[in-house]
Amino acid sequence: MDRSPAKLGGLNAVIRRWEFFALVVGCFVIQLLFASYFPLAQFLDLSLILALYLGWYSAPTKGMMAGLVFGLAQDLAYGQLLGLNGLSKTLIGYTGSLVSKQFRLDLLPGRFAVIAACCLLDGAVQYLTLLILEQPISSRFWSGVLIEAGVTSVVGSLGSRLYDRYKFPRKDFRKVSVA
Repeated sequence: MDRSPAKLGGLNAVIRRWEFFALVVGCFVIQLLFASYFPLAQFLDLSLILALYLGWYSAPTKGMMAGLVFGLAQDLAYGQLLGLNGLSKTLIGYTGSLVSKQFRLDLLPGRFAVIAACCLLDGAVQYLTLLILEQPISSRFWSGVLIEAGVTSVVGSLGSRLYDRYKFPRKDFRKVSVA
């Protein structure tokens, strides 16, 4: 019997509506602080982590919507071309939902690999979008994407694992006494 959160009720088993809105607002505030006071912390893509995590435990359409909301919040916080991250995070939320049905993501190396691959996909979507729109692209774009993939993968895999432990504590049946 599969007791994974996806089988226990999808996104509603993982996160409630008020928690989702709290995550969006919290993510926006944290990214706003990163943009203003901690420029090196911009290598942590919190929106990608949250969109991917919610995509893991939901249907593809809910993952897409979560990605869109987190991506637009990131665009607003960083003052970027509005919709650039919205588009890429929508794709990431959808991808997260599809990947979770094909691979085991309860192990740390699997989460790390999926988050790193999605960071590279996110960078590729942003690069192609900027190229199509004929916007200026930094000469250090890909080196930034690689650094972001490493930082985001480490923080995302550990953070999502901790959140899973909090939301779905393991049961210890050895302590049950039979009376």
